[in-house]
Amino acid sequence: MPSPTISPSSKCAVAIKPVMWSSNGYQRPSSAKVVGGFVSKYGFGGEEWNGRADRVWKGQRIFHTESKPKLDLYAAHSNLALVMTAMHDDIQFVVGVACAVRENSKADLVAIAKNGHFQNTIDEMWEAQSVRRHYPRRGALREDFPKGFNTPRWRCPNNLFLWLRDPISLPRDPLGLGREVLAKMHNNYQAIRPEHALLLLNDRLGDDSPIRAWLVDQEFDEAFLSPKIRKTPGQSRAQRGQNFGAPAASAPYLRYVLKEIRVNPQHNRLEKAFAAFLSTVGALEIKGNIEAIDIRFNFPGRGNIIAELKPAEAGQTKYPIRFAVGQILEYRHFKCPNTHPMIVLGAKPSDSEIVFCHSLGISVAWKSADSFELRWQG
Repeated sequence: MPSPTISPSSKCAVAIKPVMWSSNGYQRPSSAKVVGGFVSKYGFGGEEWNGRADRVWKGQRIFHTESKPKLDLYAAHSNLALVMTAMHDDIQFVVGVACAVRENSKADLVAIAKNGHFQNTIDEMWEAQSVRRHYPRRGALREDFPKGFNTPRWRCPNNLFLWLRDPISLPRDPLGLGREVLAKMHNNYQAIRPEHALLLLNDRLGDDSPIRAWLVDQEFDEAFLSPKIRKTPGQSRAQRGQNFGAPAASAPYLRYVLKEIRVNPQHNRLEKAFAAFLSTVGALEIKGNIEAIDIRFNFPGRGNIIAELKPAEAGQTKYPIRFAVGQILEYRHFKCPNTHPMIVLGAKPSDSEIVFCHSLGISVAWKSADSFELRWQG
């Protein structure tokens, strides 16, 4: 049976796109050790600037991955979404996502290179030991890259780009497709459905996220997918909206709990780190995972505490707090009436969110660089 005809001008496509791992948050070349390919030859990869929030041109976020001809077809019409992943210590992570991706033309690249935020790449490249190992002098590097690395392949609307400061660690076979890991070769990609992308990202997208809306609302091309994936019917736009759309009524509570299980390794790391922190600040009787309560402990001068833990990304704490409030108040009312409730987050909440929690009698804690901050209520 012949393959169905793709429709890149009228329908959208989503792909897993592997990139190299960065040890500095994708701020500049990190001297990563790789075997083969562009990075092995030159000592850096174009994606190593993907975490730089200042790389914006005409309201478009500029970033880089390798590509394939079929991806370029959809990108020619801004109908491409890329979920970017990286391998580190034999674990696969989601590091970023971009929607409405478009390929930069030669004329675009000339204009982009003139932007001030793109004019110091030679300096940043030369700072990397891996680059200096390939070039005897700075002038030789400039001969190969006279304007710095000025060929970032992609751009997309700034509000449709998200680079994760805390990458999402994936379990084995994260989409239940019978593959231990998603595509991991830098020169390859894996076609997926939008609901697959939402499943991987859902806990990191706020309820008003334009990325979530794009993945829910667009029409997607079944012909882009592999025959194996096409055998199982995908979700309609209405089904995606019900399962992954902006929270409403009673559905989001169940949806968030299910998703929290999907990112269990991240939750476990937060739980272990907080328990270790408590043991250093005089907390007593520290107990975890009893009757669905994440952590119970006794704190001198504060009495018995029950805590609900929520992994969270900086600037995206509203959604986790919303559901933690309901859970922790329910646990105190029905299970532990003589305790003080606390919410523990993976990132710092806003001042207004702290005030909101305190108004409900809930203390707040969050993960800082190498410790935790506590804000007691009352």
